[in-house]
Amino acid sequence: MATPSAITIGSGSFTGKWVIDKKASPPPDPALKLQGIGWVLRKAAGLAVPTLHMSISSPSASRLCTESQSAPQKAYISVFQVPTAGLGAITESRVLDWDERTPLKDFLFGTRLSRNRFITGKKRDDGRMVPDFLPETKIDDEVIGQMLRGEIAPDGSDDSGFLVEGTDEAEDAGLWIHTFEYREDGAWTAEQVWGFEMIGGERFHTRRFVVADKGGNFEMGRIVFSYFGPIDG
Repeated sequence: MATPSAITIGSGSFTGKWVIDKKASPPPDPALKLQGIGWVLRKAAGLAVPTLHMSISSPSASRLCTESQSAPQKAYISVFQVPTAGLGAITESRVLDWDERTPLKDFLFGTRLSRNRFITGKKRDDGRMVPDFLPETKIDDEVIGQMLRGEIAPDGSDDSGFLVEGTDEAEDAGLWIHTFEYREDGAWTAEQVWGFEMIGGERFHTRRFVVADKGGNFEMGRIVFSYFGPIDG
C-alpha cells in the first residue's frame, strides 16, 4: 500500500509499519553475501517478508538544519524488525547526528558502527533537485553517487528519482536521511539514502543502498516498502 502524503521525513510524522515489497525490491542474497552472512541465514532472509516498525523523534522536528553538511538538531530513529521466517527480531536505534557514531549490534550483521544524518538537496544544472552529499563508500565509481541520489536507476537507466519533500523552512530543498554503517575491521560498508518515490503512480517509502566489501566489490539497489498503517498502541 502506498504511503499517505501526510507521512514525510521532515514533518516528524515518519512513524508507522512498513513491509518490504519483495516484487519491487532486489533479492537480499548478493548484498548479504558481501557482508559475510552465511548461506543458512541468507536463505532465511530470502524467504522472509520483513515488517518494520519505525518511529522518529526530535526536539523540534519542524526546525531542522537546512544545510546538508551541517548537523541538525538531534533526532532519533527507532526501527524494530518483526521476527519472520525463523529470523529473530532486530532493533536499531539511530541518532541523526553525523558527528556521532552509533554502535549497532544484532544476530544478522554483528557489531558495526553507523553515522546518520538528515540531508537537503541541491539543484543540478538542469534544475532538478537531488540529495546533496558525497558518498562515503570508498569505491571510485560515479554510478554509486548517481544511484544513491536517485539520478539513475540501479540498472543505470534514467530514473525519476526521489520526491522533493522538505520542511516548513526548506520546502523546496527537500529532506532525506543518509546512513552509513561499517565494520571496524573494514570487512564491509553499507550506505543508504531514505526518501519517497513515485512507483507505478503511487508514493512509496524507498531506501537506495550500496553494500561494498574490502575487495572493492559492491552491490546496489532500491528497497521499496509498502505502508501498513500506524504502530499499534
